[in-house]
Amino acid sequence: MYCWRSGWKNIRKKKLDDLKENVEAKGKLLEFENYVYESLKKYEVSPEIFLKGSSYMTWWNKYKESADNHRLASFMSNRQHFDQYTEGAYSFP
Repeated sequence: MYCWRSGWKNIRKKKLDDLKENVEAKGKLLEFENYVYESLKKYEVSPEIFLKGSSYMTWWNKYKESADNHRLASFMSNRQHFDQYTEGAYSFP
């Protein structure tokens, strides 16, 4: 099972340029994206991650163009989804 804290800690430390070139790291990024999306679907993630300046949003804004999980990218592309998530009203596909 993937651990949010340790996974985020590992991803956060890597440089985006290195990640794009490293196939193994790219696989880990996709694993992390999938983990985030599944955690969001279960409402296991605090809505605080969507706050401007949070480490997650800082990472996402740098990484979003390289995202491979299209469901996560779609969710993250609309700030209205964050509000719906916070209210427990977002319906995940």
